[in-house]
Amino acid sequence: MFVALVMTWYVTDGKTRKEIAETLSLPKGVNDSDLLDAVQLSLNDLQTNGRVNISSANRMYLFGNFAYSKRLSDDLQKSLHIGVSQFNKTVPPEKARMKVNNWVADKTGGVLTDLLPPGIIDQDTRLALITASYFTGSWKEKFERSQTKDADFFLLKGGTNKVSMMFREDSFSICAMDRLDAKVLKLPFADDRWNLYIILPKGKSDLPKLLQRYAKNVGLSGIISCDFREKSIGLYLPRLVLGAATHVNATKIIQSLGIIDMFAKKANFSSLTGSPNVTASGVIHQSAMKVGEQGGAAPASHAHVKFSEPQPDIPVFRVDHPFMLMVVYNGTIPVFVGHYVGPESNSN
Repeated sequence: MFVALVMTWYVTDGKTRKEIAETLSLPKGVNDSDLLDAVQLSLNDLQTNGRVNISSANRMYLFGNFAYSKRLSDDLQKSLHIGVSQFNKTVPPEKARMKVNNWVADKTGGVLTDLLPPGIIDQDTRLALITASYFTGSWKEKFERSQTKDADFFLLKGGTNKVSMMFREDSFSICAMDRLDAKVLKLPFADDRWNLYIILPKGKSDLPKLLQRYAKNVGLSGIISCDFREKSIGLYLPRLVLGAATHVNATKIIQSLGIIDMFAKKANFSSLTGSPNVTASGVIHQSAMKVGEQGGAAPASHAHVKFSEPQPDIPVFRVDHPFMLMVVYNGTIPVFVGHYVGPESNSN
C-alpha cells in the first residue's frame, strides 16, 4: 500500500499531494526523483532471494479519453516498476475489470484471480489505484508433513471446523503480553530477516478484543519489543491460506489516515492528466499468504496419520482458535498483517 500511495503522491499536486506526503511522513526538501530512488532501494532489499518471495502488483488505471503524462508514467515505471494504464470510453466496464484481474493474476502467479468484484467499475469511474501482493517463504526449520493431521479449530461464534494441523517440537521464541491477554510466538523463515509473529488470545473467542487493544494501545512496536524468551514447546499450527479470496476496499482506511482530497471532486491530478475532472474512485487492496509445512507455500496434500505428542514435561502452544498474525521484515517493516478466524474465512 505504501508504494501505491507514493506513486499517487508523485502524480498529484496541491492539497492532494500535501495530504499524502504528510500521512506517509515523506521528507521535505528532497528531490522527487531522489525520493523515488530511495523507495526503490528499499524495495530491492525485499525482493526474492530464493528463501522468500514477494510478488506484487501495483498500478494506476485511468478510464476515459483524456490525455495523461507519459513522462510521469515512464518515471514510475523506471524507478518503481509501476505503470499507468488507460481504458478509453469504448471499453465496457466489465471488460476493463476482467483485464485488470487478469493482470493481477499474472503478477501474483495465479494466486489472486478476482481482485475487482463485478460492478466495482462503472461508467463514472475515472481513476482506480490497484495494489496486490503475495508472500511465500521457507521456514528456517520445516514441519514434518507426516506429523500433519486433521484437528478441530474453534470458531468465534461457537462450534468447530476441521483444519490440517501441523506439529513441531522445538525451541521457539515466545512472549506473554498482558496488555493483549495473549501469547506471542515468533517463527523464523530461512532468511532470518523475516519472521512470522503469531498472536494468540487466551480465550477462544477473544480475537475481537485483542484487535481493539492492539490498535489502541500496542501496535507493531509493542509486539516487536515484547520480552521474547527461547523455550522448548510443542507447536500446533494450522496449515492455512490468508487473503486469497478476500479483497479490501481500502478507501475508508486511507481517508481515516488523513488522505481525503484525492477522492473528492477537487482532487488535483493535473500533473498527470491536465484535467480538473479526475478523482480517485477508490483503492482496492488484496494480499495473500499460504502457511504450510515447508513454509509460506507448501503443497496442499498430506497424509492423515497420528502425529507425535510432545514430551509430558514440554508445554504446548496450540493455535486452535482465532488469532492475529504478521510477517515482519528486519524487525521493523510489517509486510503482511492479518487475522485468521477459520478455514473458510480470514482477513488481511
